[in-house]
Amino acid sequence: MKKRIIILAFIFFLSVPTLWMFLGLLNTGVSIVEYMRHSKGITQKEIEYLQEHGSIVYGADKNAPPLRFVDPVDNQYKGIVIDYINLLSVEIESTIEYRPLPWEEAIEALVNKETDICDMFSSQERRKNLIFSIPIYNLRGVFAYTDYAYESADDISSSTIAVQKGDYAEEYLKTNYTDINYIYTKDLGESVELLKEGKVDLIIGDEPVVFYFLQERSLEANIAETPVYEHPVMLALPKGEETLLNIINKGIYSLKTKNSMEKIQQKWFGISTPITEEKYYYGNRYFLGALLTLLIILTAYGIHFNNKELQLKVREKTDELLKKEKDIFQAQKMAAIGQLAAGISHEMRNPIGVIRNYTYLMKLNNDYETKTIKSIESIEKQLDKASGIIDELLSFSRNNDSVKTKINLKNYFDSLIESKSMDSLRNEKKDIEFNVSGDESIYIKAYEDVLDHIFNNILNNSMYAISKQGKIDIEFFLEEKEIFISIRDSGEGIDQEIIEDIFNPFYTTKPIGKGTGLGLYIVYSEILNMSGEINIESEKGVGTTVIVKLPVEDKYEGTV
Repeated sequence: MKKRIIILAFIFFLSVPTLWMFLGLLNTGVSIVEYMRHSKGITQKEIEYLQEHGSIVYGADKNAPPLRFVDPVDNQYKGIVIDYINLLSVEIESTIEYRPLPWEEAIEALVNKETDICDMFSSQERRKNLIFSIPIYNLRGVFAYTDYAYESADDISSSTIAVQKGDYAEEYLKTNYTDINYIYTKDLGESVELLKEGKVDLIIGDEPVVFYFLQERSLEANIAETPVYEHPVMLALPKGEETLLNIINKGIYSLKTKNSMEKIQQKWFGISTPITEEKYYYGNRYFLGALLTLLIILTAYGIHFNNKELQLKVREKTDELLKKEKDIFQAQKMAAIGQLAAGISHEMRNPIGVIRNYTYLMKLNNDYETKTIKSIESIEKQLDKASGIIDELLSFSRNNDSVKTKINLKNYFDSLIESKSMDSLRNEKKDIEFNVSGDESIYIKAYEDVLDHIFNNILNNSMYAISKQGKIDIEFFLEEKEIFISIRDSGEGIDQEIIEDIFNPFYTTKPIGKGTGLGLYIVYSEILNMSGEINIESEKGVGTTVIVKLPVEDKYEGTV
């Protein structure tokens, strides 16, 4: 027995550094092989290589806002990717020069070694001449159309599509379709102009760039709900530049550990970010889970081999610890993002206020054409949307100075349902039956605006899940020192593989433009702040049940 404990102690202390390393891997989204290769600093030999090489030249599209573009006001190269390249320059301690070019020329210059790096999708055709770094961010390609009868990607046969020459979209379409009429453009701005003039059926391109040019040209177009493709974007280098690639990868890895791309996106987009850094290597999770499981089994075998009762207790305790670990990780992540969101939201108030004031002054001028007036109205609509998101985030991240009130749950839910069952359901043409059941003498002392945040979001999701007709049952009861609130809908249900992701910020299953992915993120945080719990049970095609558990902490709560 003593020998077994010594062996287990040795295994445990040997495993701690390994576990720490893999926890870091989960946060950066790189593979184990990449971690071993890129987590170390730049070597002296690589420093000498950079000194001999001189400035690194980044050549890319000169007109693809907001990713990268030449600002006509000051003729400076700007954008999300440019900000990232600036950080990369600091990280690898080397000067990076910029060369804005038409996209087709940018690729040609890279292949000919006239430039050193360019961000793009990897593809079989491009890998013939280029090598690629580890991923930087994730990007989607979308179709946009006006009068075209589009239902799915299968409907584009024999259509006329505007596509930027040399773009990945061209290679994707030619690989997957044979009967498309192509009209090549120098950039997506020209593609949008052709769509506006009715000269093409559809356009295709990177989602944020398509959105930018549609708004700039004041064109109300439809965006396909399902992306055409979604891939990681990497830095491409000419073949033969493996040493520089290794240096670049070390810089990218270091920036990943600092969540640099997320911070840059917050600067450019506030909350509604169209591109996100994605965790690609799920194998890390499985490996870490297997390692933890192995340690647990060894511990149970060595210490409690002959005691079934103690073995059962160990398993129960292990499950509890794993759940706490998950909760702590989620809480820390949300706390950090909440602080960042609050800071950025406050900073965004001033420029949004200035834009709104100048828009108001512009509206006072009655000499504008109809097109200009519609553009101003479009700006105001987007400002209202941005302000609403900022208000929601500020409300979530605030320190609540209001006073708790004694709230009768039966009356509260009756009032909430009455507000939900009028205009919103009438506008969406849905027939939803609401049922509330529970002891009318149950009260809770809480901030009413916090309860509104929680249950408005939950009910909104339940109503959205019901396509035309269904019911939502709300039940609450008091058990010992806890109040249980169950909200069950007869909607479409949630796939089991995504249930664990639905509390993550910016995660949404709704179509583009229909949700920010902040609702359940805020719900989870508010319930956590109340020392409560939330669980979701769902079956595809049957419905979803949300169970909220809140503690009873003082004499005003519970049954009175």
